[in-house]
Amino acid sequence: MWPAGPSPAGTMDEKSSLHGAGGTVTVIAEKEKGLPGGGLRRPTAAADSSLNWRAAIPQVLASVAALSLTLHAGVNMAFPAIMIPQLEDTDSPFKIDRDSASWIAAVVAVTTPMGSLLAGPVMDWAGRRAACLAPAAPLVLAWLLLPLAAGPLPGVGLVYASRALAGVGAGLSTAAGVYVSEVAHPSLRPALLCLNSVFVAAGILLTACLGAAASWSWLAVVFAALAAASAVAVALLAPESPHWLLSMAPAQQLERRTALARQALRRLNKDERMMEASWDRLVANSPVLPQQQQPKADEEGERLLPRRRLRGVAAFLEPATAKPMLILSALFVVQQLSGTYVIIFYAVPLFAEMGSRVGTTLDEYGVMVIMSVVRFVMSLVTALLSHRFGRRPMLIVSGLGMAACSVAAGATLVTAPASAPAPAAAALAANATSTARSVLSSGEVFEASWPPLAFVVLFVLFSSIGYLVMPWTLVSELLPLQSRGMGSGLLVSLAYLFMFGVVKSFPYTMAAVGARNVFYMFGGMACAGTVFVFFCLPETLGRSLGEIEAIFVKKSESARGRDSKASS
Repeated sequence: MWPAGPSPAGTMDEKSSLHGAGGTVTVIAEKEKGLPGGGLRRPTAAADSSLNWRAAIPQVLASVAALSLTLHAGVNMAFPAIMIPQLEDTDSPFKIDRDSASWIAAVVAVTTPMGSLLAGPVMDWAGRRAACLAPAAPLVLAWLLLPLAAGPLPGVGLVYASRALAGVGAGLSTAAGVYVSEVAHPSLRPALLCLNSVFVAAGILLTACLGAAASWSWLAVVFAALAAASAVAVALLAPESPHWLLSMAPAQQLERRTALARQALRRLNKDERMMEASWDRLVANSPVLPQQQQPKADEEGERLLPRRRLRGVAAFLEPATAKPMLILSALFVVQQLSGTYVIIFYAVPLFAEMGSRVGTTLDEYGVMVIMSVVRFVMSLVTALLSHRFGRRPMLIVSGLGMAACSVAAGATLVTAPASAPAPAAAALAANATSTARSVLSSGEVFEASWPPLAFVVLFVLFSSIGYLVMPWTLVSELLPLQSRGMGSGLLVSLAYLFMFGVVKSFPYTMAAVGARNVFYMFGGMACAGTVFVFFCLPETLGRSLGEIEAIFVKKSESARGRDSKASS
């Protein structure tokens, strides 16, 4: 029931009813004398008191628990960079070639869309919390298969199966972003959504650090234990999304859903005033309307599951969903073609190809660790800055920095002179491990120098404040509630399909055009993405989810108004 405190001056209270699939709940709605006809309006949120850190703790814990499983998305990206060179060693339990190596890197990007597509229906029909728990099972099984491939059942087939299951688990973790966007206070939402990229960066860093000291089979045991621990944290710390309970839960009566939603909000908001303000915001955005305002077409039967599915599909044709889907799809294309992820998948072989050994202490593994540390630190910085600077400025700075660093990295690569004495040429060729170079070898041998490696690290730095983070964050912000579950799953599926195409083709692209031209291509795509963001992406900072949805609806209505005036 909506809170019914003393009516403000100039208003009076009037009872009305909320009708849903399972019953009716009597509520108190304000009737304002100043409105024509004394019309009813929804209760508006009380003035929001500032959220102190004590009141924020339950929301932070719930968000961290839900997002902790996204750590494995980062592990999935960095794991091939550790595993492939070890499999090419002479003492490996089985051998792989260039094609096998590319499949080990890319197969996770094939199956991740399957998990993402499955995450949408699970979120909408079983609940956001159940969807946050779902990734644990395939992830634990995936990591436990790898010790078998290294011991009793050696062979690349089990590795493919493990990577495929890990991709499904990573795809299912899409639900975490949607969950956080619905349980977090508006002032916390930008920073908490950015924790998604913090966990991904943590997964990359953890893999790089452990991979420098342990075999891939032992790493798999560690990651299986982490996945199980994350599932326990979600079960203990994350209540169900109040948005889902009130608006989308299919099988319970409205009165029961209302009670559960208030109970979940109370767990997330220990301060009573904050809880009531959050409840008012929730009700204001709920599709359940007072009876006087409810269209006849929205009868009780229309809220049953089959009809809701049809309305969910139809929502993708409406401007509030179609426009964000197109914008986000374009952002994901730029994200992949600008090299933000392929550098992570092939970090060790790529640095080996570039001549990564600097002196006697820093090899390609050391450069990968440095890159991973930079990415993790910058993801934390991005999370802290996200509530002060908008998405658009951070993406624009990110794109310009990536473009400059990509071009500089390509320009500073120095090809070893063909006339070099045989011993010197042999030393340059051995600058990185021959096995690491074989996967991405373009036939060129580059001199060992620090500038191109430094520019790649700077490229990672700039990508971490924008294109590595913001597209995933915007998925949970731009899409409206009615299509957020299915839409986020579809978009993440598309993103990973784009990723698969880039990761699978990257070794062959390197062999065809060379490392220098690849970096020039990355720079060109980063420039194109910057132009797109400047002209097409609306700002979301400081806006509620309802206000963000209204941006696309108002633009569509304005365009229709101009068209009708022109035709008349």
